[in-house]
Amino acid sequence: MFLQSLKMAMESIRANKMRSFLTMLGIIIGVFSLVVLVSMISGASGSITDQIQSIGSDSLTISIIDDKGEPLEYKDLEAMTGLDSVDKISPYVQTTAVIKSKRNSSNASIFGVNGDYAEISEQTLLAGRNIKRADYENSSLVAIVSQKVVHDVMQIQDADNAIGSEIRIAGQPFKVIGVLMDTDSDTSMMLGFGSYTAYIPYTTALKVGRNVSRTVTTFVVSASEGDLDQAEEDIGNLLLKRFDNDEQAFYIMNFKNVMSVMDEVSGTLSLIMGGVAGISLLVGGIGIMNIMLVSVTERTREIGIRKAIGATRKEILLQFLIEAMVISLFGCLIGIGLSWAALVIVTYFYKKITFTLVPGVVVLATVFSLMIGLIFGMYPANKAARKKPIDALRYDG
Repeated sequence: MFLQSLKMAMESIRANKMRSFLTMLGIIIGVFSLVVLVSMISGASGSITDQIQSIGSDSLTISIIDDKGEPLEYKDLEAMTGLDSVDKISPYVQTTAVIKSKRNSSNASIFGVNGDYAEISEQTLLAGRNIKRADYENSSLVAIVSQKVVHDVMQIQDADNAIGSEIRIAGQPFKVIGVLMDTDSDTSMMLGFGSYTAYIPYTTALKVGRNVSRTVTTFVVSASEGDLDQAEEDIGNLLLKRFDNDEQAFYIMNFKNVMSVMDEVSGTLSLIMGGVAGISLLVGGIGIMNIMLVSVTERTREIGIRKAIGATRKEILLQFLIEAMVISLFGCLIGIGLSWAALVIVTYFYKKITFTLVPGVVVLATVFSLMIGLIFGMYPANKAARKKPIDALRYDG
């Protein structure tokens, strides 16, 4: 009975192709909106999460806003490593300068750090070594540069060949000791400074950088055994004691908390956008009900003939209900196909983020579309099933 009803539903859709397509249009738009919006939010959220992870999701960044006349110095940071919850710590200062080689030059972001920064921020070296303690203590003119600096500024294709080369930063000659792997979520990209970057010893940055504070105003911390909450509490208590219990004197950014907030924001946006797209699906359901009512009226004599030769009320109900659900399902499949094409096109032109279909949303859209067809097809199907054979046969519409 089900297969026969399905076959009749397919024949009815084929017989009225244009009308069936226009009926599906509301479902197509609703599914397209739902899948594309939620998939784009998911893709953007994933990209931001990757960016946060690239600068060390298991780290804290502490910024001093008001030092109360008691500025932090490097020795104060070294003292913080005595806390059981603190593993590694690095001062952090940023400035901009011109990086110049014999072949090319460019504006770049210069970061002053110590040797622990690479591990804290989970940086990956393609070649060379990280900054050592001796580099920091001697204010050595050494630099770790991004892969893009090697390719575009130094015009060297092999990272290994860049090691030992000389570049000029802010007019000073620096020896390249390391090359960082470039990613779309590089620290500098996250902070909006572009991908031309160089990392130099913190003490060196204080000497060559312009408008750079001579005291520690920002530093990053990794926690022992990954317990960021404990590290945040211990450092917070230490700084409160130093800055007269003024909670506004400093700010601690816990990247795990940032990621948690990002997940909440992403979920909320997905719900909102999904709700807006759901309204389109409801409108599509009303369109299905409207056309099915027209179809029932047009096929009144067919219903009468089928009942006269033995079709039951249940069979008539199932026939029209399946037809409504098939129309809704076809609209859903077309909407998913268009969504996939749209996401491929957006990803092709905007290469920084990869947008893909979210399987859960596809399943949700499919189930919701079937439910729309079932709910909005029930009234027309029930109306058809309740027609009396004699009245249906006499109908002359």
